[in-house]
Amino acid sequence: MTQAIPDAATQAPFLVVTADLGDMPDLQLVGRYLDALGTLADYAVTLAFYSGIFNSSRDAKHAELVAEHLHETLRAGARHNPRRFRRDIPGEILPRLAVDRLRLASPLEAVLTAVAGDIKPLGYAVVALGLLKSGLGTVMDWQRHRAELRQMEWARDATSGAGSEMLSDAGLPEQVILAMQQQSRIPVRTTLAPDVNDAIKLIAWVPLVEVRREVTPDDVDQT
Repeated sequence: MTQAIPDAATQAPFLVVTADLGDMPDLQLVGRYLDALGTLADYAVTLAFYSGIFNSSRDAKHAELVAEHLHETLRAGARHNPRRFRRDIPGEILPRLAVDRLRLASPLEAVLTAVAGDIKPLGYAVVALGLLKSGLGTVMDWQRHRAELRQMEWARDATSGAGSEMLSDAGLPEQVILAMQQQSRIPVRTTLAPDVNDAIKLIAWVPLVEVRREVTPDDVDQT
C-alpha cells in the first residue's frame, strides 16, 4: 500500500474557520460551537493516525485489523489509542490540532494549526487539518444546498410543506464522516460516534462563512 502520511515540514499549515453566530451571540452558544469544532478536530486526528498506519501497512491482515480497531473505537465513543499500533511515538508528543488565534466577535474566526513534539507525529496532525477541512467543506456544501432548497420552498405555496424532508440534517453526519474517510483512504463505513454525530449537527446549525487552508501565518488575516 502507498504511504499516506508524508514527513511534515517544520512549518505547519493553518486552517482558517469562520462562522456566523449572529449579532452578540450567547456565550453558551460560542462555547458549544467551539466544543463541537474540537470534537470534529479530534476525530480528524484519530482518522489521520489510523490512515497513516493503514496505508503504510504491507500486511493486508494487519491493515484490516487497524481499520476494524478504528471503527470499534468510534462505535464505543472513545478516544483513539495510537500506542496500540505505534509504540515508537511517546504519549507526550502525540499529534493534535491547536488554536493559533481566535476571534470571538461575530463572525467567529478560529485559526487552527498542527502541533506535535516531533516531526513524525506532526505529519499526522498536518493530514488531520486536511481531513477537518474536507469535513467542514461537506457541511458548507450542505448549507448552500439547504439554502437553495429553502428559496425554492418559499417560491412555492408556503402552506404546502413540500421539500421539508430534504432540509433535514438527519443524513449530514454520515455524509461528513464518509467524506473524511474517503480522503483518508481507510475503508469506508458509516460508523458514527454519538459525540461526533452531535458535533456535526451543531456545526451545521451555524452558517460557515469560510474554510480555507493557508501555508504561512502571513497569509492569515490578523485584523
